Amino acid sequence: MPAANNKKLDFTKLLLTEALFLEFCIKNNNSSNSPSSLIASFDCKFSTNSTYSIQEKGVKVELHIECKAFDEKTEPSGIEGEFNLGFTFNVLNIEDHLVKSKTSDAMIPGPHLVVPLLGTAYSTARGMIITKTLGTPLEGFTLPIINAEDLLKESPKRKSLKAEDKQVNLEE
Repeated sequence: MPAANNKKLDFTKLLLTEALFLEFCIKNNNSSNSPSSLIASFDCKFSTNSTYSIQEKGVKVELHIECKAFDEKTEPSGIEGEFNLGFTFNVLNIEDHLVKSKTSDAMIPGPHLVVPLLGTAYSTARGMIITKTLGTPLEGFTLPIINAEDLLKESPKRKSLKAEDKQVNLEE
């Protein structure tokens, strides 16, 4: 874990400047085209990718979400969704929230900053996906409510969104 930063987070200095679907796909592999009312449950997998730029005072978060619908017998219904969403945050005082990496001399945004940003991105994605799936075979799908810290645990190795962005690797 990176060295701690005890600076209190001022949420008035955090701005969500962009929230968008990068990719959106719903597949209905159900040959009977049965109505979505027969869907009893959903399975959901997600991962995150975060990058930052101190110079631009920004943090980018990407969420990748896959879901599958199941019928009353807990059998796959053939309805699946895949969503890639992108979020850009402007952090006016990003310098106040940098911590020293455990594995290098690099300064990175600390978990006390990144976890609330991940939580905001995830919560915003919940609403975006609910709206986007209305009138589709995935109507009724919602992301489960989770602890935002779990987004860090579920994240695969992060890689930069753009070559000039630096990685946020809080698992060091």
